[in-house]
Amino acid sequence: MADNKSVLRGFRPVPLPVDRLNPKYAEATHLPVLDFKHDLEPLTPSSPLIEKAKEYLRQELPLPVWNHSHRAFYLSVALAKTQFPDWDFDPESYYLSCLFHDIGCTPKNLEATKLSFEWFGGMLTHNWLIKHESSQDMADLVAETIFRHTDFVKGEIHLHGQLIQLGTLMDNHGAHTHLINRATVDSIVEAFPRLDWNNGFADAMEREVELKPYSHTTCFEGAIWEKSRANEYMAKYEQHP
Repeated sequence: MADNKSVLRGFRPVPLPVDRLNPKYAEATHLPVLDFKHDLEPLTPSSPLIEKAKEYLRQELPLPVWNHSHRAFYLSVALAKTQFPDWDFDPESYYLSCLFHDIGCTPKNLEATKLSFEWFGGMLTHNWLIKHESSQDMADLVAETIFRHTDFVKGEIHLHGQLIQLGTLMDNHGAHTHLINRATVDSIVEAFPRLDWNNGFADAMEREVELKPYSHTTCFEGAIWEKSRANEYMAKYEQHP
């Protein structure tokens, strides 16, 4: 398990929204390509806790959500390595955050609670991590990342929260794609196919609002599911059943 100094790096404050950041290649259309076909394994953290989490989540997450969780991780890691090389995040706890971040919006869990999916998912994850002998700080960091992965207000956010927002917004809406090389995206999606994710994510968010018309999902500017269905950047990768 990561030492606590490594975990605490994830709590480093960084600004929101993204336009307050200072990317290394902000105007670039072509960025250095990470060869994910060869570099995927070295970029994937591993620990006994991660292996337990993956064993659990393979049973809990539908394949499209499993694949999205991994795309969010690799997209944000690739972006960070090229645009923000000084972002010294903790790989183990960040990977766990990505693995668990949408557990609250599985079909089963959407109907299991009246809580917004981010809060239920973060609480469920925190409880699971403590039960499996995570440190308190790691459980707190992962839960905070899940709680805030859809929190786009102005102010400050911790490093892992900004990272996961970059990865999920890119995958769900095609946002900030000027910060990544298309060839990098090609290789990530090849490893973790989208499986009609534009519509799958949109359907889940529509169901969230149908069940919980007070939920956090109603706070976004415009219907978040419409932005997902209109995700033109990722449309070429969609595989419709």
